[in-house]
Amino acid sequence: MSNLFPSELWLQILEIACAIPGELNSNASSLFERPSHLDCLNARRAALSTRRALPRVSRLFNQLSTPLLFQSISLRHGRTLNALLRTFKKTEALDEDGKPSPGYGLWVKRLDIDFRRKRLWNYFQPEDLYTIFSYTPNLMVFVGLGTWPSLDGDLLVASLNSCLQLRNLSLPSDVLPGIYDHMFQIVTHISTLRTYFPTPTPHDIPNGFDPDSHGFQNLGQCKNLIAATSSDVWLLGNAERDARYFPHLHTLHWYNGVNVEFIQTHGFKIKTIDLESNSWTDIVPYLQHFPNLERVIVDAQQIAIPYLSMTGSRQSYIHPVPCRTVKIVGVTAYSSQPSHKRYTALFEFLPDCFPGLQRILILEDVGVKNLSSQLSRIVRWHNYLAQRNIRLEREDGDLLIRCNEQTAVVRSE
Repeated sequence: MSNLFPSELWLQILEIACAIPGELNSNASSLFERPSHLDCLNARRAALSTRRALPRVSRLFNQLSTPLLFQSISLRHGRTLNALLRTFKKTEALDEDGKPSPGYGLWVKRLDIDFRRKRLWNYFQPEDLYTIFSYTPNLMVFVGLGTWPSLDGDLLVASLNSCLQLRNLSLPSDVLPGIYDHMFQIVTHISTLRTYFPTPTPHDIPNGFDPDSHGFQNLGQCKNLIAATSSDVWLLGNAERDARYFPHLHTLHWYNGVNVEFIQTHGFKIKTIDLESNSWTDIVPYLQHFPNLERVIVDAQQIAIPYLSMTGSRQSYIHPVPCRTVKIVGVTAYSSQPSHKRYTALFEFLPDCFPGLQRILILEDVGVKNLSSQLSRIVRWHNYLAQRNIRLEREDGDLLIRCNEQTAVVRSE
């Protein structure tokens, strides 16, 4: 049956079956363009049975689906890493010059390594981590989770430099003190890099740090950067004073303080701000420097709502300082899931804060699932926001409550 269809058509079908929307988006600078790392892990786990079954259907399916299965890899214990290395070694071939050429590793575009469950990594050797990068020259997205073992900075730099297409680098923040200088070498020498984490805060500055000699030195360094962190000390010195740096910058993550001079110089480029766990009031003093701001991400639990105390009790209303350029607000729940009272207050607060608001997106899958169980409240929120010409949406752009669900709620009432 499979041979009756063109291979190109089957390939498109298999790509849809294997794909997790946004996970391979190397241009992503915030949760607006990609799912969270944990959402990616959960989605891969849910799709695992389908991915495993496809190569067994037929020889054609095996040929077409195998490269797709290796595009995005998630490693959660040491045995899987060892097995993957054996596969890469087994499938490598010799190039025209007789040198080893990566086999299946050529297909890898995203790699996640999760150290959150330490007991699963008892027999892990750090050398294996460095080796895997030599087999994945086309890697574009690398994500590290959990508490990592101590790393050799020189070996890490050498191995990552072999990933010629690397665009998004995310390591656990606790690895930074041990590889501080090496991390900066990675950031400045991988010309394709567009986003990187962790970024050093003022608390991480080593003794003798001089921003003019230790920060960015020329306009070619990290020239493709599209997202920055407000407290990144590497941005001090030359980069904070010269707007010619980072010509493609458009996203700012508000994290652990703020570099005022950097914002004054580069703020006009910023179109998206992720407040992380900060409140909107933290950014209000700097609004004048963001004339082109269009999108904001807020933590529903952390954002300070002027007329709602943390206990949920109503207080006297204080009108927030408005920002009229923002059209889209993304809502997350990094810390914990908010109560329905807090969501109600948030949906009343956001239109006042952003008079030009058109869309509110619930960005995390767990938040969508929790809210979906409260259909009657969602209907009221939809109706309230619709009167102000605002859509309440899931992260994929679909309405948070679909028409058939809303009809069912109305009939039940």
